[in-house]
Amino acid sequence: SNATPDGQLVPSVEFLRITAGLNDYRYLLTLGRLAKEKPGTPAAQAAEQLIARRMAAFHLGDRVRSFKPEEWRALRQEVGRAIEAFQ
Repeated sequence: SNATPDGQLVPSVEFLRITAGLNDYRYLLTLGRLAKEKPGTPAAQAAEQLIARRMAAFHLGDRVRSFKPEEWRALRQEVGRAIEAFQ
């Protein structure tokens, strides 16, 4: 556990969730960067569609939308394949 600035304890499990979310964000940023480096290619078009589809699932201020673990696993695999398509 760790503590917030106001002294509240933050369980280690919360850090694991934050880390997973940051990694997902980094993978999507990497995919977006690759798409911009090779615009118009089939890999870039697929990447842009994947990113747009995932971002459309989020709504401003919606903090209760939760995806099932299998949805995140599937997304991570899809993003990984999309990144590999640029190689």
